[in-house]
Amino acid sequence: MNINMPIDLQNRQLDNGITVFYKEYPNDMRLYDDMPAGDYVVIDFSAVWEHDFLFFAIKAIDKAKDISKNVLCTYPTEAFHSKFWEHTCQLLEDQGFERAIVIDAGINMGFEGYINVGTKLKVVHIPASQWFDYYTDIILENKHKMLEFKADRSKHFVSLARFARAERLEFTNEILSSFLRYKGRYSCGWGDVEDNPMVWSEHSGVWELIPQHLRKHYPISLGDHMDDQHKLQDHIADNVINVVLEAETGHNPASYRIQSDIRPTMERTTGRYMTVYSDRIMATEKTTKVFAMNQIPLFLGPPAIVFTLDHLGFDMFDDLVDHSYDKKDSLETRSRLLIEELKRLCRKPLSELNDYLIENQDRFKSNQDHCKILGNRLHKRAVNYIKEFLINGNLEYREL
Repeated sequence: MNINMPIDLQNRQLDNGITVFYKEYPNDMRLYDDMPAGDYVVIDFSAVWEHDFLFFAIKAIDKAKDISKNVLCTYPTEAFHSKFWEHTCQLLEDQGFERAIVIDAGINMGFEGYINVGTKLKVVHIPASQWFDYYTDIILENKHKMLEFKADRSKHFVSLARFARAERLEFTNEILSSFLRYKGRYSCGWGDVEDNPMVWSEHSGVWELIPQHLRKHYPISLGDHMDDQHKLQDHIADNVINVVLEAETGHNPASYRIQSDIRPTMERTTGRYMTVYSDRIMATEKTTKVFAMNQIPLFLGPPAIVFTLDHLGFDMFDDLVDHSYDKKDSLETRSRLLIEELKRLCRKPLSELNDYLIENQDRFKSNQDHCKILGNRLHKRAVNYIKEFLINGNLEYREL
């Protein structure tokens, strides 16, 4: 297939002789240091976004097929919609590839079944270790180390939303419209001021999502800067609960907000820009930051994110928190139930919640330790599958 769209495809060889195809830069993940030599090629999707994902895949596959029929596809910091990977695997099948491993930030159990679309190509999916590694000493000279436990937090909760998205705005509106505004620290949309000022322009559709009487509050900042995103700051840690507004929410792109958007001349239409098109579950630094700061997690994310993190071995403190919102498929229902649960918890005296922290500090330490345990487990799994499945061709190899 001829692709006229300019795609910046580069390649380099690792020390072990494996060729990596990438866009602007290959991801700096530790797997590259431990990869065994063998008959396979790597396609690194880092820095490739939705609008050119498949164009990049087509071009990279066309080059990779001349090197090997076995491929490792990586995007360890993102979890794009399953259709992107499904089509990529079909392209690999069409070009005669035999075995493929997909490593991305998605933690969906059973995702592998959705991308085994071919009749000859065999595909394995492994969640990346990257975000679980992030605050641990696995990262050499780590500047973002896990915090020591401290009680006596000064606020009930913190809710952080660097960029304005529809569900984050609507959630923050609920905070501003109730007693919650006095119980926590919260931000919303402040990053757009620097990154994409059009969002807060006078005629932007973002204002349609904010009631008139609340517009004076937006965008809401805690005084952070763009490069503070991954830091473990005191004013973020000084809260009992962290309401994680994750990158993915399972949002349906066939929504009224998108379908009714009639501004085709804008660079990114308001409806598209105000949501994220993914059906995946992803735990980014927003999630692992909660464990690093010894906080109680609540989530505005995709359905089953709490279930999945619990399955992976993290303590979700369900003796205190009612996570039943996690079982609802509707984003609006999850958001409503989440607000109700946050209100219930914030009606408790702060002293009672601080006592709970002290009584359960060993559980917070366990969550911190588990980030490293899980990161190492996923890393080892990736190395083992490269050896056994990708190189040796053992199609029956299974590691839980």
